[in-house]
Amino acid sequence: MAQIRLAQADAGETARLRVGDTVELRLPEVRASGYRWRWRLPDSVRVVADEHVRSHGEGPPGEGGVRRLALD
Repeated sequence: MAQIRLAQADAGETARLRVGDTVELRLPEVRASGYRWRWRLPDSVRVVADEHVRSHGEGPPGEGGVRRLALD
């Protein structure tokens, strides 16, 4: 089992996955803008992490960051 990390820079690329791998997506997100990532997943995919991570630790409110989503 491996952890595969993907980001916006990987758009258009192909990743090889095996049953049991965990995929971690990190996508830019500014929560204060009202825009948030949404997804539809098949029943066979489980969300194991879904969080907003600030870019610079404890910056000011509204500062951008990334949406971290991990899937099994």
